[in-house]
Amino acid sequence: MKTIFDNNLKAIAPDLIKTKHDKVLETCEYLINKYLISQLKQLVQWDRIDEMEEFELDLLSKELHIDYYNPGSSIEEKRKLCKESISIHMKKGTVGAVKDILKIYFKNAELKRWYEAGLEPGYFLVNIHDDNIDYSKITAIKDMIDSTKKFTQHLQNLIFIKEDSTNIDYYTGDHNASRIIDKYNPI
Repeated sequence: MKTIFDNNLKAIAPDLIKTKHDKVLETCEYLINKYLISQLKQLVQWDRIDEMEEFELDLLSKELHIDYYNPGSSIEEKRKLCKESISIHMKKGTVGAVKDILKIYFKNAELKRWYEAGLEPGYFLVNIHDDNIDYSKITAIKDMIDSTKKFTQHLQNLIFIKEDSTNIDYYTGDHNASRIIDKYNPI
């Protein structure tokens, strides 16, 4: 099988064009080599996600129309989002898609549907067990969940649970609250 690297333009052009427009063929061949073949690695984006710089990942997210992409995320999270974007987009509107997004940001995130958590039908909650809680991400996480979940499902609570060495659970966040609440040390 022949590839783009095997032949040059002059070799495959008809004889009439070779004799009359030799310089045009040479110019076209030069431009194809300079702007296409030499940059082919740049065109294959999926193979390069692990090598891309942050600004390239931001551009790729716009090109892929990733609704839940957060420009404030770490570069590792951005890479995971770009890699998983097609599979998440195919599952959009399902519990699996929401769980996949939560897995990118948190190791121990648990989604409980209405019948598992004793809520009204159409509601769910998310428990996030994390010792390094970044409170500034609460709104971004809620927005990502809202852009991925089914339109008829509603997030009841987004709860951050911090565990310490004394085996006491600290409930540190709820997206319905106007401020962060620590049940053992109220602010």
